[in-house]
Amino acid sequence: MLRDDALEFARTTDAARGPGQLMRVGIVALHAGSAIGSTHPGLRSSAPAVGGTETRAWMLARGLAAAGDEVTFVVRSSGQSFETRHDEVRIIGRCDRWYVRYLDVASLLQPGKRRFVRRLQFRQVRLRHLWRVPAVVLHRLLRLGHRDPSRAPTQGVVSRELVRDVPCDVWVTFGVQSTSATVIATAAAERLPSVLMLGCDADVDDWFAREPERRTPYGDRGRTCAYILRHADRIVAQTSWQADALSARFQRSAVVLPNPVEVARWTEPNAAGGAGRSEAPLSLPSEYVLWVGRAEAVHKRPDEAIAIAAALSEIPFVLILNPADKAIEARVREQAPSNVTIVPFVPPGEMPRVMASARLLLNTSAVEGFPNVFLQAAAAGRAIVSQVVLGDWLRETEVGCCSEGERSCAIEQVRELWNNDELRQRHGSRGQAAVRRTHALAVVTRQLRQLLEKLVEEFSSDDSRRTMTR
Repeated sequence: MLRDDALEFARTTDAARGPGQLMRVGIVALHAGSAIGSTHPGLRSSAPAVGGTETRAWMLARGLAAAGDEVTFVVRSSGQSFETRHDEVRIIGRCDRWYVRYLDVASLLQPGKRRFVRRLQFRQVRLRHLWRVPAVVLHRLLRLGHRDPSRAPTQGVVSRELVRDVPCDVWVTFGVQSTSATVIATAAAERLPSVLMLGCDADVDDWFAREPERRTPYGDRGRTCAYILRHADRIVAQTSWQADALSARFQRSAVVLPNPVEVARWTEPNAAGGAGRSEAPLSLPSEYVLWVGRAEAVHKRPDEAIAIAAALSEIPFVLILNPADKAIEARVREQAPSNVTIVPFVPPGEMPRVMASARLLLNTSAVEGFPNVFLQAAAAGRAIVSQVVLGDWLRETEVGCCSEGERSCAIEQVRELWNNDELRQRHGSRGQAAVRRTHALAVVTRQLRQLLEKLVEEFSSDDSRRTMTR
């Protein structure tokens, strides 16, 4: 079911839109299956973790569909390929057999005695692993080769075959990573425009062009990342900082488009309902400090949340620790004090109630773009304590505070907000006003649609040229 702000957007744009102005938009967000909240078995087979990028991609897809556009949303399926519809969006699940094999082999690994060291759990080895382990190793070695990021594959999860079978006027991809390179190259090969949505500040790192063989924490080469930033036809930044860094480092301009939030979903948690609700209620404290993120040490840093919670033993903490790095997850669980409850996954339909029971949100990330969970907390009227990121935004909107990297300061900020009802409520009311003004889904979708319309018109007027100066 569409939320109130998406429906309002559809009503306000229908009257102004004439015939022939609808678009066919393809959105690639391979890990976003679980963000959809559908009961389709192909989506249930997706990885359970729901991050900010996945949530953002699905919201924008629904917003465009609510405006009447024909939206195709491409996700990865760990089972069979499939096609279904949800909230007026066409969903295509593309089977990635190598992804399934990688996950299967990864399940055999457990933390070693040293940090970041893995060892094989031989007791869990099955007959299929006798060929899968060497096959994955060989596949990984072959992938370490010098593949040209501008080469559009003819087959695969994202390929020319997909683009030909799914006619679209424009393709949208999220984050500077190898899938985006494939989307951009494939769209170019089929003479279609592509739009890159930046996902975090690290997406505009200055070393991409300077160190082409260096790899990101997720394994992508610098030259692949530089290709993405140079060849996407339009780039959408989350913040002015990202746009400024992109201009200075890669001589590319970007449209700054705030991350969206479905305000009604978070201000009325008991009405959030729908698919994605958990069948059994979560066992959580009545009130708590909430932390949300992946089990990984590069960006989200759950270890910092554990350290802060250990210094505030009188305050209950809930960590929604989405699976990512098994070694990090094991270490966090081992070090968690008794006042910490760790939950590996919360269905999207349950999150508004989880947020409503929190007194405040804690964020310990070292690098972010614009965290969706900040907008969700603000829409729910919850104060925010950030250890590092978005200090300027928190101060400007008066939604919360930032400790500027100081753990001791974050501890005191959490303590003060936990004990000061009036201060929490003041932050909460100002946060709600800020997100309604700038980040409501209807507002953001309207801006995205204007960008896409202009780009499609440019390509339609002269499909023999790319609209960018390379």
